[in-house]
Amino acid sequence: MAVAERVGGAVYELKPLSYDDSYKLLSKRVFDTEDRFAPELSEVTRSILNKCGGLPLAIITIASLLASKPMQIQEWEKTCLLYLSKYPEDAIIAKDILIWSWIAEGFITNEGEHGRSLQEIGENYFNELLNKSLIQPVDIGRICENDGQVHACQVHDMVLEFTNQLSAEEGFVAAMPLDSEKEGILVPSVQKKVRRLSYNYRDNDSFLHGTYYTTNTYATAEARESLSRVRSFTVFNSVKSIPPLMIFRVLRVLRLDDCSNLEDNHLNDLAKLHHLRFLRLGNISKLPECIGNLQVLQTLDIRDTRSVIQLPPSFVRLRQLVRLIAHKVSLADGLTLGNMTSLQELTCAGLTENLLQEVCDLTGLRILNLMLSSEEDCEIFRDAFADSLSRHKSLQNLTLDPQAFTA
Repeated sequence: MAVAERVGGAVYELKPLSYDDSYKLLSKRVFDTEDRFAPELSEVTRSILNKCGGLPLAIITIASLLASKPMQIQEWEKTCLLYLSKYPEDAIIAKDILIWSWIAEGFITNEGEHGRSLQEIGENYFNELLNKSLIQPVDIGRICENDGQVHACQVHDMVLEFTNQLSAEEGFVAAMPLDSEKEGILVPSVQKKVRRLSYNYRDNDSFLHGTYYTTNTYATAEARESLSRVRSFTVFNSVKSIPPLMIFRVLRVLRLDDCSNLEDNHLNDLAKLHHLRFLRLGNISKLPECIGNLQVLQTLDIRDTRSVIQLPPSFVRLRQLVRLIAHKVSLADGLTLGNMTSLQELTCAGLTENLLQEVCDLTGLRILNLMLSSEEDCEIFRDAFADSLSRHKSLQNLTLDPQAFTA
């Protein structure tokens, strides 16, 4: 433009497309026709087009991301995609956490179909979302380098906007916003039929001392009724207080990413979560003894803990536990794991002496990942594991990584 002005040429500034033309371009690119978006998606469509600002390149980009034809989207695809609305913008989403949360919520139920496990079906769902560019792969380092697979993803901003709109319309997820003016909103203020709660706050103090957590508002009949239907409760930040767990009568997924400021008594009612299938506790100092009462728990994830966590005696009562993801664990005196026949995946950063033999006796393991601290530790494990290897007929993946553990 500067060159044109200097030589006396005319400058023609391209105007953005009108809303109608933007709508036609988006529809044409997604559906190959100029008017295919259903009326119930009008608000979502308008929001997306407003974000594009009439810029053809932006519209074409979002169209390519939506080329999976939302009106013809499979039911599993819609459900699994809406689940992503619980994550904050630009969050790095671990594939294993995502898939096993889907499983815990019952989104994946066709085990045995074509000889595939629930995890294998979940992997297929994840890859389908990748292939349709609804999620984007993220390189998280050495693990990706080792096997060439995608282990984490992010959601494109415009896809997240789309899923957030749909999620809000259907009451799928109630995600408490980052806006500091809205921090401390009472949980009961969200829709009464909320099924999934997700918190992510920038200012922890505002969150920790918000109205909800410093009063007994959750004790009201309306609040307790609202929380009693919640199936998934996620907090991405550090917390000092959470609602009494006994309120969550049908909870299947509990994810507290940073428990370093959470007093132990807040987990006392963990045993009353009779439907809990997925439990992630970050930065805990110990596991509550009542952990063994979680009779249908499938995943226990305590990977973001740097201290050695002792597995309490009640741990062996977790007969349906499929996955233990930890940093470093030890066993209580006399505790043996031989009866935990459902355990299929064990990932940890090292083996204490009393755990080494128990791992050798877990013959139902399919995946064993040990992030050991040295080549010497690897040799010690290899020598101990060699004699039992013939009994591990189900083992599909054995990784011994002489590197410091990273979550």
